[in-house]
Amino acid sequence: MKAADIAARKRELLAELAALDGEDALTVQGRQSRAREADQTTTSSHQEAKSVRSIRDLVLDALDEIGFMTYGQQLAMYVRGRFGREVSPTRFGTLSADEEKAFRRGSTRTVWLCHGLTHDRGHAVKRLWARSDWPLGDRIVTPIFGRAQYLRATARFVELAMKADEFAANSDILRFMAADHARDLGVKVRHGHFELVEWRELAQKQLATIAGKERDLIDKAVAVLTHQLDPAAQLFGTTPRPFVVVEQGLKSA
Repeated sequence: MKAADIAARKRELLAELAALDGEDALTVQGRQSRAREADQTTTSSHQEAKSVRSIRDLVLDALDEIGFMTYGQQLAMYVRGRFGREVSPTRFGTLSADEEKAFRRGSTRTVWLCHGLTHDRGHAVKRLWARSDWPLGDRIVTPIFGRAQYLRATARFVELAMKADEFAANSDILRFMAADHARDLGVKVRHGHFELVEWRELAQKQLATIAGKERDLIDKAVAVLTHQLDPAAQLFGTTPRPFVVVEQGLKSA
């Protein structure tokens, strides 16, 4: 082979080697880029997972914002409007069971989800939710609780609806809750019209007429239940005793 041919072949081989080196570099860069993207995706997923708060925390926050015992159905709707999250009815059941189990096995928590208690026996009203950092008197269910609770809820949901645009994920849901409660105040609720100030004043006025009687019943119940119930029962209630039917023989005439 002539020297010129050898030189030409050498140049071809060097060119091929340079091309291969370039492809290797691109491959390495591609792998590094994909690895960085994967790391970023993983980090983003972790951050997103951390930012998604538990249903338990949302229910505690909802109760704190409402300020008093609330039925599970009302809580579910409020959480939906306030935080944009859904809470199924079955989830409330598991929350209740998990909370009591955690308390009884000695878990440490700043605040517990708990229930309303009947004024006479301290039985749990499990559809009524409360926070453990509220006084016992704020968790007592009296014979006139139904009407008092309705009026309290009406006044409070109206107040929250007044500023819903500032903090709620779906402010329309909170306004709907206010209007739905106002229907039993003796006013005519028109579609799309929210007479919030009027509704709040009516609810507060009607509540004032029974608040004193309710407070007397609560104070009497607290005086008794404080001494009768242990710490767990003050949160989760006592277990109702089953009725025992005693059959009596018929006496012959």
